[in-house]
Amino acid sequence: DFETSMKLQTSNNLESLLGQQTSLAAKRILITRPRPAAQKLAARLECVGAVPIVCPLLRIVIPPESDALDAAMRNLPAYNWLAFTSAHGVKAFWRRLAACRFDARRLLGCNLAALGFATARQLRRYGLNADVSARSAEQLAAAMISKSEGSFGRVLWPCGDRAFAVLRERLCDAGYAVDDPV
Repeated sequence: DFETSMKLQTSNNLESLLGQQTSLAAKRILITRPRPAAQKLAARLECVGAVPIVCPLLRIVIPPESDALDAAMRNLPAYNWLAFTSAHGVKAFWRRLAACRFDARRLLGCNLAALGFATARQLRRYGLNADVSARSAEQLAAAMISKSEGSFGRVLWPCGDRAFAVLRERLCDAGYAVDDPV
């Protein structure tokens, strides 16, 4: 999704800046991430002399209710894959799973896919390891398709309302049925 993509891009750009001999002293850098993630980045930038300006353009809000996601929870055994494209998606999924009075046993037989390091790390916090992970939606779809070895089925992709459709498009083109409740 957009946020994960931006995290990776920002992290890669920051690492390349920090790795160069370029001084960031007194350089003003605008950080548009949601506030919790922005604070960590701002602290790192301050350590190398930059002046971070935190101005979140997105606010992450996990809805207290989701009829579409709840319906998917009741049908989890019918899904071959559960795909996550952000750590926020993992958190929202687990909140709804608990609200529906289910637990991790509901995921039995479901492959897990994670886009990005932070998403895979968030899954591990719930005691789960992704069956496949990748740094881009295209790579994630390719890994899922490759692991399926021709037997495609249903994918549950709980995602944000601004998620890019690349994952859905690639999986549908390969023959998957994709449900993507917000």
